[in-house]
Amino acid sequence: MWFFIVFTQLLAVMTTVLIYWLIKPKTTAAKAALIAVVFIINNSALIYGLTEFWGERFHVYLVISILQGFMFYAGLITSV
Repeated sequence: MWFFIVFTQLLAVMTTVLIYWLIKPKTTAAKAALIAVVFIINNSALIYGLTEFWGERFHVYLVISILQGFMFYAGLITSV
């Protein structure tokens, strides 16, 4: 289970960096809001998914993680 928690936090950091790179917020408040929104969405999906480990809720967590992974790789390929 710790693997999923660490993996989700790493995906949250990568997603924040990618969205920050795409949007380029100018003010400090916009930067803080972007980071807060990404981490709130990620951690709510993590808590929701891991409350019923290997059940139907876990599939929601997996789908969100897979989408974030695809988004990260697409951003990485685009930036290269």
